[in-house]
Amino acid sequence: MKNILFLFVLLFFFSSCNEKESFIYDSNSLDSLVSKYVDNGSQALLLVRLEDRNGETIYQNSEKDNDLVPDHDINENTWFRIWSMSKIVTISLTMDLVEDGILKLEDPVSKYIPEFSNLKVALSNNNQALTSYGQTLENDNSELQDPCPIKLVESNSEMTVLQLINHEAGFYYSTTGIECLDNALDSKNLAASKNSNELIQKLSELPLIDHPGNKDFYGLNTTVLGLVNERASGESLDNLVKNRITEPMNIKGLQYNKNPDTKLLP
Repeated sequence: MKNILFLFVLLFFFSSCNEKESFIYDSNSLDSLVSKYVDNGSQALLLVRLEDRNGETIYQNSEKDNDLVPDHDINENTWFRIWSMSKIVTISLTMDLVEDGILKLEDPVSKYIPEFSNLKVALSNNNQALTSYGQTLENDNSELQDPCPIKLVESNSEMTVLQLINHEAGFYYSTTGIECLDNALDSKNLAASKNSNELIQKLSELPLIDHPGNKDFYGLNTTVLGLVNERASGESLDNLVKNRITEPMNIKGLQYNKNPDTKLLP
């Protein structure tokens, strides 16, 4: 992770150069750095493209592992899944809806998703918060007693829209390291949900990992935020992206649902 952050900082430094000539002078060093992260197996591919304030390309280079990505050219026309970068899109939509007075950050989530009115919170078998356990992004405490089987209690606070943005709502991924919690989430097969209402119903049957507002915990919070956006606006997330972001800003390189002729990397 530190190496990836270093690469980002270096790219930011180069992109801030005012003189194109001074940047090109160092381009060989950047080429070597891009190659390094593919050659050592850190990344299957990398595409680096930098433009100046006028939109002129001042640097572009790509590298790929031909064994892992044999059938794709990597260039400015390559379509990439943006994974968790979609969180930025969802949050931007939320703030746009806030600006238009359609929802408020302090609104309770249950105002838009009443199915979440009675969500339970999971505690360990000795009444400890589950955010203290397991292999999480913030914590690796293998000395704690196995929290399973968990017990469910009533939530002591009301979940808000802002808490979804800040990852303080209590949702999680099935990577907590708490086996009984991860298995319960996996058993719902959320990705197979046919529509938003089915996804909401599945989520309503799962406990939160902590009381809303108690602690930030990375997970499905922004997915739920997208569901709030849909319920508050009466539009699908696909249409919200199109009507509020891509069409008004003439963005051609962002698709919510893949077009049939779009070829994605595996």
